[in-house]
Amino acid sequence: MYFRFLSGRTLVIIGVGFLMLVVAIITASRDFSIGTDTENYISFFMSVIEGGETKQKPIMTLFAQLVKVFSADPRIYLGLLSLMFAFIYMRAVREAVVSYRLTANEFLVVIGGVLAFLFWSNWYVVASINGLRQGLSEAFLYLSIMFFLQHKYWMFSVFFAVAVLTHFAMLLVLPFIWLLKLKDNSCFVIVLSTAIAYLLGLNELVVSLLSSIFGLGVYESILDYGSGSGLWLGLQWDHFLYSIFWLFVFIFFRRYIQNRFKDTYLNIVKVYAFLLMPYFVFGFGGFSNRYAFIAWLFIPFVQGLCFSMCKLNLQFKLMVLPIIGAMGLIKFLSYVG
Repeated sequence: MYFRFLSGRTLVIIGVGFLMLVVAIITASRDFSIGTDTENYISFFMSVIEGGETKQKPIMTLFAQLVKVFSADPRIYLGLLSLMFAFIYMRAVREAVVSYRLTANEFLVVIGGVLAFLFWSNWYVVASINGLRQGLSEAFLYLSIMFFLQHKYWMFSVFFAVAVLTHFAMLLVLPFIWLLKLKDNSCFVIVLSTAIAYLLGLNELVVSLLSSIFGLGVYESILDYGSGSGLWLGLQWDHFLYSIFWLFVFIFFRRYIQNRFKDTYLNIVKVYAFLLMPYFVFGFGGFSNRYAFIAWLFIPFVQGLCFSMCKLNLQFKLMVLPIIGAMGLIKFLSYVG
C-alpha cells in the first residue's frame, strides 16, 4: 500500500532499478570463460584483495577497494560494475530530458525505450562482459556531456574527470567539445568532412605533423598500439560505414520527432556526431575500433530517444515497448547465459 504514496516517475525508476539489479546478478553469474577480458578483471580484483600491485586506472582501483571491504567474491565485484554502468548510463538519459514536464507514461517510454534498445545492442554486451572499464568510463562521459549541454560546467568537469580517470582514452574527446556549441548542420558538416579526411589519410598526416612539432609522441603511441597483432589496423570499411550509417539515420529521422522534443533530439544527435571525432581523427592505428566504441555505445541512447520522441501515438509506444524490451533482454541474456 506504500506504493500509492510514490509518484509514477519514481515507480518507473524503482522498476528499472530492480530490472537492472536482476540483469547484473545474471551477468555476474556467467561462466568466467565468457568475455575475453573477464579473467583479467577477476585477476585485478584478486590482486587488490591480496594487496598486490594493480595496473588498472584509479577509479577501478578505488571501486575494487570499496568492494573488498564487504566481499572478496569476484562475482560481487563484476555484478556491481554492471549495476554501476547501468545506473550512470540511465542517469545520463534522465538528464537528457530533465527540462521536460513528462507524464509518468512519457517518462516510462523514454527510460524504457533507451533500456530496450540497450538490451538489443551488441555494444552493451561488450560493455558488460568484455570492455567493462571502457564501457563504464563512457557512461560517465555521457553523463558529463548531458551536464555540459545544460551549461552545468562544474558538474561536467567532475564527471568528465571521473571518465578520464576510469579510462584515459576519454580525454581524446575534449579537443572536439566545441562542436556541441555549433548549430546542428554546422556540426554535422564538420564531422562528415573529418570523416572524408579520414578516408583520404589526411587526419593521420595532421596528427603526425602536430605530434612531431610539439614532441608529444601521440602519433607513435597510437600507431604502435596493438600493431603487432594486426587486428583492426587503421581504416576498417565495415566500422566506418556502420558509424556513418547511424549518423545519417538519426539525421533523417529528425523530421519525425515531435516539435517540443526536436531541439533536445538534435542535441543528442550532435553528441553522437561529436563522439565519432576521436575515431575519425585517431583511428589509424591498431584496434581502431576502440575509438569508434566511444560513439557506438551511445547508439542505443539515441535510438531510444528517437523512439520515445517520435510522432507515434503514446499508447502505441506503450504497447510495443514491452515486446521490444523483452526480445532485447532475451537476446542479451543469450550472450551471458
